Amino acid sequence: MLTAGNLNVNILCFTEHWLSEAQLKVLNIDYFGLVSNFSRNHSTSGESCIFMRNNTETKEVEYVRGLGKENVFEISTVELSDIDTILACI
Repeated sequence: MLTAGNLNVNILCFTEHWLSEAQLKVLNIDYFGLVSNFSRNHSTSGESCIFMRNNTETKEVEYVRGLGKENVFEISTVELSDIDTILACI
């Protein structure tokens, strides 16, 4: 059985998750936390989000959040400061 606990990954990126922001905030993926998301307010489907393993130091790139536009450009981003990288899920 494939579970998050035995995956050798630190980052989970999802597109087309179809969840509202409220649903994402209560979604529990063992060993991972929601760091960044874009959820639609006026229509269904679409969206993007990034979950990071709990022991990974990261933060959302706030200025990119404002660049997203529903049904046009839906983006989630995190900064991985340890390796000087910004990861985007579009």
